[in-house]
Amino acid sequence: MKPFLTHDECMGCKACGDICPVGAISFPVDEEGFWQMTIDEEKCIDCHRCEMVCPVKNYPESRTETNRSEPLVYKTWHKDPAVRYNSTSGGMYYAAAEAFLERGGVLVGSVYTEKFERAVHVAVKDHAGLQRVMRSKYFQSDTDGIYKVVRDLLKAGEKVLFCGAPCQSAALHKFIGKKDENLYTMDFVCRGINSPLAYSSYMDELKAKYKSELKEVRFKDKSRGWTNLGTRIFFQNGKEYYRNRYNDPWVNGFIAGNLYMRPACFQCAFKKLPRVSDMSIGDFWGLNFTQEESSQGVSLVFSNNEKGDWLLDISRPRMFVEQRTLEEALQGNPAILHSAVYSEKRKQFFALLRTVGFSEAVWRTMGSTARERWLKEKKHKINAFLSRFSILYRIKTMIKGGVR
Repeated sequence: MKPFLTHDECMGCKACGDICPVGAISFPVDEEGFWQMTIDEEKCIDCHRCEMVCPVKNYPESRTETNRSEPLVYKTWHKDPAVRYNSTSGGMYYAAAEAFLERGGVLVGSVYTEKFERAVHVAVKDHAGLQRVMRSKYFQSDTDGIYKVVRDLLKAGEKVLFCGAPCQSAALHKFIGKKDENLYTMDFVCRGINSPLAYSSYMDELKAKYKSELKEVRFKDKSRGWTNLGTRIFFQNGKEYYRNRYNDPWVNGFIAGNLYMRPACFQCAFKKLPRVSDMSIGDFWGLNFTQEESSQGVSLVFSNNEKGDWLLDISRPRMFVEQRTLEEALQGNPAILHSAVYSEKRKQFFALLRTVGFSEAVWRTMGSTARERWLKEKKHKINAFLSRFSILYRIKTMIKGGVR
């Protein structure tokens, strides 16, 4: 059979490759760094299993029927300051995953490879594995073979907590096919999946600049505040790189430019309610944060069914939990329901990437100068200082006047 999805429709979940009984499906990498489904028509036996497992062609309707159209919504953060600081948001995933491990479960999620060159989905059974799975990677994780791993774990009677993008979770549900009480799924509020090529080009640029291999990569680092969206890279030679939402090319190219997301993400089939997973997590943007929350992060949690309720319940001893409204969640997180807007500048970015390197390709494509970025950051720092000064002034005035 011929491919049943166009280049711009395929999400790259790789479930079709795992389901193929004759190995007729492969995933060559395109010029933007995304793997694309290819069917060897000579090997293919026309069983159509690949098409039946595809979550784009066959949205898992069973999830729509059983999951809540209005999920229970919570604002949460981890009570352990170290866990919260080291998490991308407020630490909800870590709390649920740790509690799941303690009950004998297996975690399946995305980890960096040894030299931080790629991200892949793996199964882990201990706290060392949890440390690798925690934190968002912000580019596409390779799920080759992971659906078969989950299937075999379930057949062996293991409880499995899978975490991934909504399309990956949907692919797993289609692959497993039947309802399995031992399978728990968690997805995240996904703005879009970024190109592994863009990520590796960025890292190669920094390794050359700092003359060292990578030791650790942290997106949305909190050393200077959660809302700064900091990118912090540690190198083997002891050097360190830090940039924020105003001067980091990765954050700007992703959030402001929409330059290197997978084409299918601009028409995502999974930005809807009900959600496809048992629980959905993300950043709870849009609330009025305290200074501490702004610094350390707050998780948004959607409990989409009874399994989601259970995951939250086993996490509660570790978490601050406050129920909020769906309206609040949607106002601060448009990516729950809406795809990012396609940018025609993507073509310019990838053309430049082949000649001038990652950072220069981002800044040239976006028409951003070093002076403009410097002024934005200075303005942000001044506004933050004035805001803190204003709060202190009001507190002092209240104290002097007496608080009733």
